[in-house]
Amino acid sequence: MKIENKTVRKQTFGDTLFGGNRFIFWCLGPLFLLTGIVFAANAYSKFAEGRPGTGGILLSVAFLCICFFLALLNGRYFWWAGRLVAISVFCAYVWYLVDTWLIQHQAFELGSPRGGSTPWNALCGLIIIGWPCLCYTFLGRFSFRAPPSPIDDPFENDAFDDDASNEKRG
Repeated sequence: MKIENKTVRKQTFGDTLFGGNRFIFWCLGPLFLLTGIVFAANAYSKFAEGRPGTGGILLSVAFLCICFFLALLNGRYFWWAGRLVAISVFCAYVWYLVDTWLIQHQAFELGSPRGGSTPWNALCGLIIIGWPCLCYTFLGRFSFRAPPSPIDDPFENDAFDDDASNEKRG
């Protein structure tokens, strides 16, 4: 009996989201494509009404939806699209913190309501969502932990290898 030693790597969130998983693509891809088209149409109508500020915001959201669609379509080829979406999420959380704390002059209270727009909630969102997005933007993964190298095989010295080596000897 011959057993082949195949390298098995645990799949992480970043691999699944932008890694070419077809189930994720077919669940989210059409939604983001349709949302991008709708936002672009609304942006066109706002530009026609003479409201360039609103039209610009809507066009930016449409562009991000199309970028998310492209990143889901082929994450390796459109690597820049996923990173553009990630840095946009990070910037949105930084702006949320600046707006609630410095512009609106809200008190920085730890016991604030969860659903409220408060500096504490903005900071929590920045740490929990924004920081991994910043990591993904610069590293291509959601953490500082280095990806496993092909040499690091967790099954390198398992029972199957011992059985296979015993068969070769005997």
